[in-house]
Amino acid sequence: MPYLYDELVRYCGSDAYPFHMPGHKRRLGQLKDPFSFDITEIDGFDNLHHAEGILLEAEKRAARLYGAEETHFLVNGSTAGILSAIGAATTAGGHLLMMRASHKAAYHAVAAGGLTAHYLAGTSGSAAPHIRLVGGCGNRAGSGDAEPGCAQADGLTEPGSLKMCESEKPGCARAAGQSEPDDRKAYGNTVQDHAQASGLSELDCGQPADPAEVERALAEDPRIQAVYITSPTYDGIVSDVRAIAEIAHRHGIPLIVDEAHGAHFGMHEIFPESSVKLGADLVIHSVHKTLPSLTQTALIHVQGKLVSRRRLREMLDIFQTSSPSYVLMASIDQCIRMLESQGRELFDRLAENLRWFYTAVADLSSISCIVTDDPSKILLRPAGHEAGELYDALRQTWHLQPEMLSRSYVLMLSSIGDDEEGFRRLSEALHQIDRSWSTAGSPPTVSKAAMPEGDRRKPVGIGEQEKQEARSAVTGPEAPREMAGSADRPAEHARSSFPEAVMTIRKAQDSAQERILFAEVAGRVSGEYLYLYPPGIPLITPGERIPDDLPVRVRDLMEAGYAVEGADDHSLSSIWCVGQQEEGEKPERP
Repeated sequence: MPYLYDELVRYCGSDAYPFHMPGHKRRLGQLKDPFSFDITEIDGFDNLHHAEGILLEAEKRAARLYGAEETHFLVNGSTAGILSAIGAATTAGGHLLMMRASHKAAYHAVAAGGLTAHYLAGTSGSAAPHIRLVGGCGNRAGSGDAEPGCAQADGLTEPGSLKMCESEKPGCARAAGQSEPDDRKAYGNTVQDHAQASGLSELDCGQPADPAEVERALAEDPRIQAVYITSPTYDGIVSDVRAIAEIAHRHGIPLIVDEAHGAHFGMHEIFPESSVKLGADLVIHSVHKTLPSLTQTALIHVQGKLVSRRRLREMLDIFQTSSPSYVLMASIDQCIRMLESQGRELFDRLAENLRWFYTAVADLSSISCIVTDDPSKILLRPAGHEAGELYDALRQTWHLQPEMLSRSYVLMLSSIGDDEEGFRRLSEALHQIDRSWSTAGSPPTVSKAAMPEGDRRKPVGIGEQEKQEARSAVTGPEAPREMAGSADRPAEHARSSFPEAVMTIRKAQDSAQERILFAEVAGRVSGEYLYLYPPGIPLITPGERIPDDLPVRVRDLMEAGYAVEGADDHSLSSIWCVGQQEEGEKPERP
């Protein structure tokens, strides 16, 4: 086996273009030789866990940039922020209201605190207003006329037609759940206008948290100590953070927002507003995901008085390393410096590149660009072909590395680190693939030498809410989802589709366990997680009774090439289950 360093040198010397995180895209480097300033807490360089000098000032700069009352650097990623936020907002053995479609770090926080999790299911079809369509209108194949409702049909390829909203506050319409200005249609038309024609009913895209469901859950159970949501989802769907924050505050509890994929929010008019300015009490940002900072760097912002700041600092001491990397902390500070001095210019350029790209691909016939609340997240959905075919063609033939493969689309992440060449290469590749599919039915093949061998980055659990029952194998045992644009399914029905919680995650992990053949686990109480990663949304958690169909669904996933993680036995021949003598009653309910 080659050494990791040698493989990195080889890969980075190839012509592979990164449409994936980190956001610096190997271009916007702000650091020289890291070994030359890899130090420890020597005189004059402060201490992250007791910041009162240069690090405190660096954190204050970040707070000013985002409009936060207080900001802390995270060198253990957003994971440390999520663990610390939930730990600070709850007490041992307490209760947390959270989206079922949450990052695995949130579940680890629930386990660490011995918490009882109450899940938000969302309402079916609630993602539909957050989606736009560009291209894929079937006009290349012969008629010459675009389908009604597609970007080209509405004249969006005309010069100047992709004007962005200049007068609105960044993201205000979407963040507040209000209707958008007409020129927001620059990125396509609402999915309700043409869901059936475009095939968007099959899109396994994330769903936002439902404020009405949050209200019901808090009214039903006064023991809940905090609300935790993910906004945006991996694919760029945002929740109505302002409304949810108002509901939580009316009940006297804080709102925690995992905004890991939205560290760039609020920095340009084409993006939603940051949750920091929408009423959230704790907001976690993965700086490295969409901004020019090294992998593993993140921020946690604090607003208001509902969370003890001393308690939060205690949690950060627990969940962050006692030897924080000055290379990583300098990377965060250099990122903030770049945004302060060049942010507007860089984001203007990204906005212009996105305008150009969405215009250029509006004439595609067999590939649609699905644009969510965050237009920098480019979702490519093929028609008449598997998403995996498109992923492989982009990666192996055109040397464009996507971020992730879902069952119905390919996710490409763009950022201020991208240049015009990257967008041109992507447009050219899509047009060539589209043309070959429209004529010969298969993409051309070229040498794969420039790209490393290995599995696709394909775990699909990015849907941040429940999906159609038929797609539950991909996203876990959440509630079925109706076709986009259909009537909403009551949240009470959706919640009943969750696996039965026999005991808390912590109790299951502390219980005596036995290894059971996976083919025979139906009906047993799981002692382990099973999830698709990224981002780590669970199919089953410790303490939940395993549904009868889970072994079959997991087998189908693995046979399709998807990695199901979390089990001690990586082959999934067996998993650990709670010993039958340990199985008790489900967590008490009022």
